[in-house]
Amino acid sequence: MSKTKQILSKASALLSAGSLLYKKMKLRRNWQKIVLVLGMLVFTTVIALNLRYPKAAMAITTYYVATNGSDRNPGTRTRPFATIAYAASKVQPGDTVYVRGGRYYPTKLIWIGNRGTASNPITFQSYPGERAIIDGRNLPPNTDAINIGGEYININNFEVLKSTKFGIAVWGGKHIKILNNTVHDTAITGIFVSHNDLNQVTDILIQGNTVFHTNLNNSSPNDRGGRWGQGITASGVGNIRVIRNKVYENYGEGIGLWGSGVLISNNTVYDNYSVEIYLDNARNATVQRNLIYTNNNRQYYRFGQPATGIQLANEVSQNQLQNNKIINNIVIGASWGFYYGNYGRSGGMRNTLIANNTFYKGTFGLIRIDPDSGHSNNVFANNIFYQVNRVKMTQFSASPALKFHHNAWYGGSAGLGAGSGDVRTNPLLVNPGTKIARDYRLKAGSPLRDKGSTLTQVTNDYAGSTRPLERRHDIGAYEYFPGT
Repeated sequence: MSKTKQILSKASALLSAGSLLYKKMKLRRNWQKIVLVLGMLVFTTVIALNLRYPKAAMAITTYYVATNGSDRNPGTRTRPFATIAYAASKVQPGDTVYVRGGRYYPTKLIWIGNRGTASNPITFQSYPGERAIIDGRNLPPNTDAINIGGEYININNFEVLKSTKFGIAVWGGKHIKILNNTVHDTAITGIFVSHNDLNQVTDILIQGNTVFHTNLNNSSPNDRGGRWGQGITASGVGNIRVIRNKVYENYGEGIGLWGSGVLISNNTVYDNYSVEIYLDNARNATVQRNLIYTNNNRQYYRFGQPATGIQLANEVSQNQLQNNKIINNIVIGASWGFYYGNYGRSGGMRNTLIANNTFYKGTFGLIRIDPDSGHSNNVFANNIFYQVNRVKMTQFSASPALKFHHNAWYGGSAGLGAGSGDVRTNPLLVNPGTKIARDYRLKAGSPLRDKGSTLTQVTNDYAGSTRPLERRHDIGAYEYFPGT
């Protein structure tokens, strides 16, 4: 093609483009309206489709761990992982890790730092019908078997033993459930919940566990050493619940708590060292419906005596005991049924309610309260103090901060604990002297029926029955129920 023809061809193309551009400019306003309408239709359609067909949820996976597995496997039922620690590195919200029965020997801490959600927690548990045993004998010194720092984690139905520090620990975790585990033969505490900043620990449930033979570092105890832990340590700032556990024969205290908003309820606690249930610098805590007793196993005695039943102190921090409730407990055969100790930082009890408990047979006595200038507004009401063998009942000094009324005293003198509405005769319990809670119910002819003070903070009894069942509250841990 000649140069002239090329120029003419380009000119013709430019004219055509110009003509088309003119037509488009002329129709621009109409096109803008059309595009706007089409855009609205597309947007409405997308919204409708999303409402009808929601976005698919994150895939939820079930992983498996077995003693014959490999961490090179995909973690399926037929090709399981070998270690819980490796499975913990894989899980996402909603996942479950089933650990097949057998004995596992971790050589390092099993760290669970993952975060589930309220609707999709992460669960680690023994395979149904089987029991996975985590044996910590090969752990380095001072190492927990399991430590949880994540959120919305469930630990269910494991046996944990021989850890060189704690069995199961929660360090700064939130929304954790430790359920139906057996923890024993650990160097220090069996189940431990805490953090340097207790505000980092909230919503912890410790339920249905059996904890024994922990704190082996104290198995040759020095009575005055004070360097031991607990079977269960519960610390935090809200909704910390220790419920329906069995805690016994530990070379440390049975259950200990620090912080605020802790519930200790429906536990069976016996034959622990020094103290059965210990509130140290606790606030807004409730200790209720626990059965506490001794089998007189001298291996766990301190100062030649069994542990105290329920003990309070301000031992380790500047937070003071205040706004605590100790209600509907049964304490049998302790050195002291109830004891406040003025040691450590001291500071006294403040706004404490000790009500509707049954204290039976203290080897030193039933109630001891050390003098403390910090005591304020503490009430002892509707309790049974039942002593035997002519042992003293009380040891405390008169104080307007200690208010006693409507208690039952039998087997000795109430001393300074005497108050209005007291009953000083045989309470007629069903079968006192056993370690069975129901034997501390009231007989039909008990003089304690309808003799208690109405306490709005105590709405049920040891068995969960509503108070009152008759005209007024009964004295003691049980309300009388016809047919007893």
